[in-house]
Amino acid sequence: MIRLTAAIARAALCAVTLSGCQWLLGDDGSECSTATDCPARMLCTIGRCVDDPTPAPDARVADLGTADMTTERAVDAAPADLDAGDEGVMPRVDAALPGEIDAPFPDGACFSNSASIQLGAGITYVPHGLCTRFGVLWTTDTPGGRALNIARVWPPDETVITVPMAADARVSTVDGRFIAFATPGLQGAPTPAVLDLAARAPDPVVIRDVPVSEVQRGYGMTAYVTDGTLFLNPDAEMFSTFVDCSQPATRQWGVALSQSRVAWFERALVGGPTRVVIADPTTCRNRVVFPAQGVIATDARVESAGARWLWIAAGPTGSQVVGLAPDARARLRPFALQMATSPSQIAAHGDWLATVSYGEGAWRIEALHLDDDRVIDLSAGSSNHRNPLIWNEYLSWAVMTRQGWGVQYAPLR
Repeated sequence: MIRLTAAIARAALCAVTLSGCQWLLGDDGSECSTATDCPARMLCTIGRCVDDPTPAPDARVADLGTADMTTERAVDAAPADLDAGDEGVMPRVDAALPGEIDAPFPDGACFSNSASIQLGAGITYVPHGLCTRFGVLWTTDTPGGRALNIARVWPPDETVITVPMAADARVSTVDGRFIAFATPGLQGAPTPAVLDLAARAPDPVVIRDVPVSEVQRGYGMTAYVTDGTLFLNPDAEMFSTFVDCSQPATRQWGVALSQSRVAWFERALVGGPTRVVIADPTTCRNRVVFPAQGVIATDARVESAGARWLWIAAGPTGSQVVGLAPDARARLRPFALQMATSPSQIAAHGDWLATVSYGEGAWRIEALHLDDDRVIDLSAGSSNHRNPLIWNEYLSWAVMTRQGWGVQYAPLR
């Protein structure tokens, strides 16, 4: 009865405001079945009323707005309603974000072979890159500040889309459509934002106006760390609620998300070792705590790779990749990878791990298949490799060549 009353109230509001309003017609989360269920100049798409692009083809995507901070509250959010399919399928709430273009790279393969984007001679900024279903991404330093560039075609042409992002921000995705990163907030501080790459005119949506030190995209949610505390912000209800993962007198960092769990580093503010915490991403409860196996840097991150969790830990003989992996009975057990050099950066996704390490007078990059121990050395042709990122069996990273810094992309298939 409460749900029905709320739906009627929202429908009444829509009758007044019309354009851009969203309401629920049934318990399945749908808003419409045909265009007649929607206000004027709106279409019914995947059970949602969205703006009809026909009268104004150059119109920008409807502004989702920022959650009203007066209604923000820490909650135990309901589990995300994931449609059946692979990890590229997002919750129903994301269907309200207008998907105005078809994916230019439907299988997430931006190139059949390796490819690169050069930023130009004299560039000292170390970029990030990503290959997704809805575009090739790379970052640049501009006179107006840091920028994220999105190209719908390869090689990029004059239609490149540029959006602002915070300095040193990383980009993350789980489906190749919705990405999360830090963007400059009202006071210039980095704030957590989500961008729909499928929108014809992508515009970052700040999900909460707080300064953040890291942002990570999950399944129907975004995780971020502000002032040493981890928060999880579900997409539901236009990001109006969040889950507070804080613990008394502790600092948290290095968040990673899988489809069913969230993991991060946690350490007491005064004394005590660093621990790895794995919990339910909808509530931050059901915590399982493991020792972190060595010294963990304050900028270290946990990486999710299938059912594994990995990170870099420093020991008496240097750093190594350690982590947790399920045994034959699905119980998480610690492990360490034996490597010839000490890694300084890692990235992981699915069955692949990428490492950046210093050896033989150069910064080298390698990709390791975690199941069959295949190793791909990608260091040839340059002496400096940084910022690896893996998604959909594509590796992207910053590379220094004779022409300066650029972004390199390589398939791992």
